Amino acid sequence: MVLWVNMRRRTTNFALYWRQLFKPSDLIITPMKQSEFLEQHIFNGLENVSDGFEDTSMHYFSESDFDAVLKKAEHFGLSIYKIETFLDGKAFDTSNHDAFKKKATDPKWYTKAFSDFKKRQEGLVYAATYKVSKKLLDRE
Repeated sequence: MVLWVNMRRRTTNFALYWRQLFKPSDLIITPMKQSEFLEQHIFNGLENVSDGFEDTSMHYFSESDFDAVLKKAEHFGLSIYKIETFLDGKAFDTSNHDAFKKKATDPKWYTKAFSDFKKRQEGLVYAATYKVSKKLLDRE
């Protein structure tokens, strides 16, 4: 498309040229979804041991992998509302931030709960309920 030299027409033609070059839909940046963020930044490189569990949408981790999940969650400031544990494919115990009278973003509650679970029983499988803040999703 040719840009006109005439000053009155120049802005109109430039705007048309710009719209043809960049469609409005191309300029919209959609924020990352929570599941995408968790997969890319938290669960990356860890083994999901969800075989035999009813809810396949949740991620289940061994003790060592769940320790890594908690460290990454603390690093990014994620909210962890509930930790569920399983032994031999059956529910073992559950803990949540309300029981510790802490905010879901406070790592003290989930590190303490994880430590308590490890002391009570070896070989547990862990799952948790997470929330990634909108601010963090928009930043990524």
